[in-house]
Amino acid sequence: MQPSASRPADLQRYTLTVPNERGVPTVAVRVTVPDGIEFFLVENHPGWTTHVERRNGRVVSVGFEGGSIPVGGYDTFRFIAKNPVREGTIAWDVAQVYKGGEIVDWTGPPGSDTPASRTEIRESVVPVDTVDVVSGTTAAAPTAGVFASGGGNDTLALVLACVALGLAAVALVVQLLKGRPLV
Repeated sequence: MQPSASRPADLQRYTLTVPNERGVPTVAVRVTVPDGIEFFLVENHPGWTTHVERRNGRVVSVGFEGGSIPVGGYDTFRFIAKNPVREGTIAWDVAQVYKGGEIVDWTGPPGSDTPASRTEIRESVVPVDTVDVVSGTTAAAPTAGVFASGGGNDTLALVLACVALGLAAVALVVQLLKGRPLV
């Protein structure tokens, strides 16, 4: 599950990547939605039928079936979820169903043969693929100083820009006082 870290209460776009590591196709995938997530939207995935299970108005799981992930291949499934408001770790339990009925439950602890995917929820994370609730757009990974400090480079650039603006204003005033054309 990506991202592996996100911020509390952000509307986060998650991507579940499901590799097929067996000798037969994967024919279904089921994701259990972690506690604390109260808002959940699933992206339509061509070739797969999506089933959303709700309890008391909350999405508790989402299943994809009817498609196929070939041997040695993978597929990705996307959704938007509002992260829990508290910091901590959330686990995404996933059941992978293979043709013939074998089920692998990815629900184990870290380091096990079948670990659940985990997302760290903490304030210090730089937002990636979060959804702006006003415009509905998705913010990609920041490249320079959009969400976080650029390690001091942002301050230097700001100071230099202010100095240049000040010098331009002084030059304009001098030109106006001398009565010379500005061109």
